[in-house]
Parts: sequence; structure tokens; C-alpha cells
Amino acid sequence: MRVNIICDFDGTIALEDVTDSLLERFADESWKYVEAQWLAGKIGSRDCMARQVSLIEADHERLNRYLDTVEIDPSFSSFVDKCKRFDEINLHVVSDGIDYALKRILGNNKLSDLRVTANALVALPGNRYCLRFPHSKPDCDVQAGTCKCAIAQIRGKKRGVQAPRFSSGTVYPMFALPRARTSYSRRIGCSNIAGRKRSLICPLPRLLMSSASSGRCLPR
Repeated sequence: MRVNIICDFDGTIALEDVTDSLLERFADESWKYVEAQWLAGKIGSRDCMARQVSLIEADHERLNRYLDTVEIDPSFSSFVDKCKRFDEINLHVVSDGIDYALKRILGNNKLSDLRVTANALVALPGNRYCLRFPHSKPDCDVQAGTCKCAIAQIRGKKRGVQAPRFSSGTVYPMFALPRARTSYSRRIGCSNIAGRKRSLICPLPRLLMSSASSGRCLPR
């Protein structure tokens, strides 16, 4: 039986929120107003991301100079290597962030072969950008650009596949927990949220360190 691991990126694989860092460096200051609207629940995360990315103005060289400085969890590469030793384990990086950023950073760490699902960055004239949302769902609970809930549910329903195990460093992916068999969070503060969903929580670094040292990708 195959086991799916759906892993978030910002604050989980990457040690920072890459989208926020891009906005802080290259976007008009009005991105913070859009962020406030999202935090207040006035807009969904898809609308928020679309508006914010449209405010970025930078050529690819400037974007890459920043992206090439982003560090990932020092244990993540070992975790990936351990997963690859088991034919029945499928590791899938799923993010409501920007695909170009994820793929650049993973590639810098020799992880370009990982499956990545995220919002698609489209370059426009004048060093501007927009996003496409090929993985959105109209009934998504949080109106996300990439609906992690749907991805977790679909992968869990496939014949011969266990429900996904979900690892996260952010609050939003907790909405996907009802679709996941087991969940792991980098942030202890998420444990109360996940507890109400009857999901197992442990700090992601401990999971990664355990897998790297013992050869066990997943707890029984």
C-alpha cells in the first residue's frame, strides 16, 4: 500500500515565508493593505495572492538573487533521501505560494526532481507579474489559490493508497487535516487546532531528524 506525504513549503521546507519576503523586497507598500484585508477575512487567499503579486516589480535577475539566498531545513534533504528508499512512499510538495520560487529554491538544493504543486507565476512586460491558479477549487474552505484540502482528499481516495500524511509550518494547511491520516507541524501552537481534528502533531524538525538518523520515514 502506498503512502502519500503532502508537505507545505513556506516555513516548513524553507526557513522563511518566501512569498512575504518577495513582497517585502519588491512590491509596492500597498501589499500590506491587501494582507490586512485577508487577515480580517474580507478576501480569500487566492484573491490576496493575486493582488499582491501584481504589485511586484523586479526583473528575474533580482528575484533570483534573493531566491538564491533562501535556506531550507537542514534535515529536509536527508528526509527526502530516506523517502526515496521506499517505493511505497510518495512525497509531494504542495503550496499556496509561487511555483517559480519553490522550484528555484529546491533546484538550488538538488531537489528539483520533487513533485511540486503551487500557483503559477506569469511574467508580464515591464518586470511585472501575475498568477494563474490551475489548482484552485470554487468550494475551497479558505478560497485558496492551491486547494490543499482537495489535493489531500483526492490522493487519499485513490485505490491502494493511505490517506495523506500532512506536514505544515503554517496555520492555513490545518484546514487540510480532516483529509489527512496523520499530521505534523513545525509550530507547537498548531497542536490545539489539530487536536480538535484528531490528528497527531509533532514538531517537523524532530520528524526529519528522526528519519535521518533511524531510517524510518514515518512513525507506525
